[in-house]
Amino acid sequence: ESELQCTHMVLEWNITLHSDLVDNIAGESVPQPRLNGKLKLKELTNTGDVAVMPFLELVANFQLAREQVEATLEDQVHNLKQQRALAKSELDNMQKAKIDTQTDMYKMFAIILNEKKKIIESLRSDLEDLSEAVEYYQELEERNHFISSVETPLKEPRGRGRGRGRGRGRGRGR
Repeated sequence: ESELQCTHMVLEWNITLHSDLVDNIAGESVPQPRLNGKLKLKELTNTGDVAVMPFLELVANFQLAREQVEATLEDQVHNLKQQRALAKSELDNMQKAKIDTQTDMYKMFAIILNEKKKIIESLRSDLEDLSEAVEYYQELEERNHFISSVETPLKEPRGRGRGRGRGRGRGRGR
């Protein structure tokens, strides 16, 4: 049997987890988790009955729990870092796909726009040709109207040669 010499005991602890374990998803440092505690033992009247073993078991259990929490936190941090890397990779892929899609859409827009410009220019040219044709026919109509309004005596057309009027020449084959 061992005898405890003190009559009053206070046990305090402050534990800070390693700084390289904890980063948030954005990669920024966050305040490090702390485990704080205080254990106050009552005043002992009979020191002969005190067993040290339960206290040592309590300390060992606390150390084991702390290591388990730390290991769990390390796993969670590792998983979060993997999820962050995966999300960043997907975001980069989506941004590249967006840029490619925008580029393709712009190219298609340029092609369609140029085709429309060609069609408009062709229609404009056809319209100009039709306008010129309409002006020409209007001028012809005005001339014909003018000519028909002026009375001129009609002369008989002169024939060329004699004969039946076939115009075959000098009368061969007679």
